[in-house]
Amino acid sequence: MVDSSVYKLLTEKFTLGLFENPYVDETKAEQFVGNNEFQAKADIAMRKSIVLLRNESETLPVKTKTKVYFETYLQKRGGSPSTIYQPVKVDPNLEFVKTPEEADMILLWLHPGGKSLFGSDGSPIYLSLSKNAIDVNYVKGLVAKSQPS
Repeated sequence: MVDSSVYKLLTEKFTLGLFENPYVDETKAEQFVGNNEFQAKADIAMRKSIVLLRNESETLPVKTKTKVYFETYLQKRGGSPSTIYQPVKVDPNLEFVKTPEEADMILLWLHPGGKSLFGSDGSPIYLSLSKNAIDVNYVKGLVAKSQPS
């Protein structure tokens, strides 16, 4: 039996096309594998991508029967920049609610610039809220509605 986490991972890999041609061209691979220049760039990217999660309010682990409001901020979908998703219920200890006012906890996922997180068109991805079309006052309003967030 494949658990849900492995299922999600394999689904993502399938969607990205990683199973279409599973064989490696060994001559091309030698140009990349162990390449010091690429490894240095990968090390920098890894350091820049580290996220510090502080558990100051002892929010984690999330307590049983916590009411969670989940919203993702996607500019590309048209209409309002905020799109509310009801996640597939995978944890019986959580209850997803439809409004921030009902929630004990708010999870807000911000996408920088509305760009894809995978793949690149070569243009920079700015992570600062001020350089993206994200309504900072809206985010602050959500934070004010529920603590912890």
